Amino acid sequence: MTFVFSGTHLHSKKAFIGERVHLACGDATSSDGNVDWHYRSSANDKTRRIVSGGSMTKRNFEGRLNMSGSTLIINNVKRKDSGSYTCVEDDGLGTKHHVFLDVHGKFSKQVFHATRK
Repeated sequence: MTFVFSGTHLHSKKAFIGERVHLACGDATSSDGNVDWHYRSSANDKTRRIVSGGSMTKRNFEGRLNMSGSTLIINNVKRKDSGSYTCVEDDGLGTKHHVFLDVHGKFSKQVFHATRK
């Protein structure tokens, strides 16, 4: 689901514990990776910068964060990773992209076998 309000883009993403999550900062072709990412776990929590100018800051989610261009990648996502992620593009306008990540219980790859009668 995507909402746009005067230059601010809002997305919602659902993930399961243990998955790898890709949070895109707008159109992947519009940014060279020189972006800032901010994280806020809840409305009562302080916003923390986790990527500055495309480089990780000290708070890097136990080494589970990576960048690919302007896309933030969270490996082995945990329930505590749920929250609001904001990407600010270095496009001269400071365009912001907000993603709300909702992490659910354990992901299970189930295989179903169909039988013919």
